[in-house]
Amino acid sequence: MAMRIGLLTSIPVTLEAFFPPWVERWRAQGHHVAPASGPDEAGAAAQIDGAVAIRGITRDPSLINGTAHRRLRAWVRDERLDVVLTSTATASAIVRTARTGVPVVYFCHGLHVTDRPRRRDAAFLAVERALLPSTAGVVVLSGTDEDWFADRVRPGRPVLRLPAGVGLDLTRFTAAPAPPPGDGLRLVWIGEMVRNKRPLDAFAVVANLRGLGIDVSLTMLGEGPLLEQVRSAAPAGVDIVGLQDPVPAIASSHALLHTSEREGLPRVQLEAAAMGRASFGYDIRGVRDAPGATALGRSGDTDTLARAIAAWWRAGGPAPQLDRSVLDWQNAHAAVTGLLAEVIPS
Repeated sequence: MAMRIGLLTSIPVTLEAFFPPWVERWRAQGHHVAPASGPDEAGAAAQIDGAVAIRGITRDPSLINGTAHRRLRAWVRDERLDVVLTSTATASAIVRTARTGVPVVYFCHGLHVTDRPRRRDAAFLAVERALLPSTAGVVVLSGTDEDWFADRVRPGRPVLRLPAGVGLDLTRFTAAPAPPPGDGLRLVWIGEMVRNKRPLDAFAVVANLRGLGIDVSLTMLGEGPLLEQVRSAAPAGVDIVGLQDPVPAIASSHALLHTSEREGLPRVQLEAAAMGRASFGYDIRGVRDAPGATALGRSGDTDTLARAIAAWWRAGGPAPQLDRSVLDWQNAHAAVTGLLAEVIPS
């Protein structure tokens, strides 16, 4: 059955980063796809064929979000959509309150909560519970989020877990031999330089590793509001290179260091696993679920994390053992396509 699918995110970069292969595959299968997001800083739409920018949709919640309801209803009507697949929290909340008249499936990259409850987590979860009656189905990436939604969605509404998220193009992230160990342990950190990602924790891990007698260097990729603070605090042997293609950086490393305190399912861990690299991070939702990952220690415990990395390095730095095919984006695409067909009224 050919479907008319709306694909909605809060900002263009999410569409561009995760969904181009999905859109291309759907169209090749005969489905109509209408990508949309809030505008970027210049007011432009995503760089995907047919994408539109819907004013009133923002990355973070804003008083102007209510103005998007009428525009979303017009988008659904003009595109004659059968279903909307929405990702990222703000856009997903707006469209689920817009009364568009079509089923809305929420692609939840990760509930915005930590494993250790905080006051603001309760408010976020209360909003999410209030939106569930307007949710025709849910896609999740972690076991913790799967359990939360499965206990709360209405009977008959599917909750689908994708073990490798949107998946990867395995022709791009190919297995690569690790560098020789003679030059010491090489770690790579990849992510947005924001408070939640805790980039400064990486320096403490490096210091602890050196205290354990490990010769270690670190390369950090990414941009964000903390970039200059990170650069100014970087110790010797840490290279801050900004936003770059992750493939060469992963290939020239022995392992990925991931210090985030909250995650859905870190794409960088999937990329590292696909290339034959172990990854180390805190034992939190998402991180512990990533195929091939080693998640150790409570959030912020850089000493335990360093000791785990040191033990792994002294044991020869073994690569993760996994079937790379589980990371293929085509598996995730097929599963979500089936869910969309399931929620459309016959």
